[in-house]
Amino acid sequence: MISFPLDKFVELGLRDYLIPLSAKTKKPINKKFYTNGKYKEHWKKDPKTGQYIKYSDEELLQATRIGINHEASGLVAVDGDAPECSDFMSAIPPTLTVTKGNSIRQKLYKVNGNRKTTKYKHKDKTVIEVLTNTQSWLCGEGKQI
Repeated sequence: MISFPLDKFVELGLRDYLIPLSAKTKKPINKKFYTNGKYKEHWKKDPKTGQYIKYSDEELLQATRIGINHEASGLVAVDGDAPECSDFMSAIPPTLTVTKGNSIRQKLYKVNGNRKTTKYKHKDKTVIEVLTNTQSWLCGEGKQI
């Protein structure tokens, strides 16, 4: 169970896009939907309605990690994959920032229009990614906003 400031995300207009993440991985916890005679699990969209899935406060607060759905929220994440990126993340304009310890891990920005996931590499290793259609781990187990 996590202590998480849901009110902060209500104020920002982002509450409906929060998702619980697995305690063992950073993957979203799926909801079960019954469609076409069988159960399927999804975390992003309801297969019947096509609407983005909304998790209850209880579902979120029972999780040990909380994330946000980029596509539904209109957010993109600038994700510093290489450890040395944290030193340079502070040079990126201020915004909603995810930290772990003293390191800046991600910065989230609201974007209108075309969004495309982009990876910036150095010597075949991803250094920074701009994530657009997945999710980001925001808090829990050492990460915080």
